Amino acid sequence: MIAPVPALLAPAVMVWLALVNFPALLGVPEGDPLAWLLPAVYGAAALLGVVRALVLRAGQPAIYALVGMGAQSAPAQDTA
Repeated sequence: MIAPVPALLAPAVMVWLALVNFPALLGVPEGDPLAWLLPAVYGAAALLGVVRALVLRAGQPAIYALVGMGAQSAPAQDTA
């Protein structure tokens, strides 16, 4: 009951600190476009992944059900 709380908070704090201090991490001045462009690329990639998953779930639910099954998904596809 207790362990999940710090397991959630620690990475969230690390991501927040990295985003706040991104110009210093990159070695660029405050307000430089690179300081917001690089994190935005990661956010856009995450958003595209979520959209792709939703489209796959709506259009091909049988394939979506196999996502995350690893090697177990191959035998499931052979029988389908």
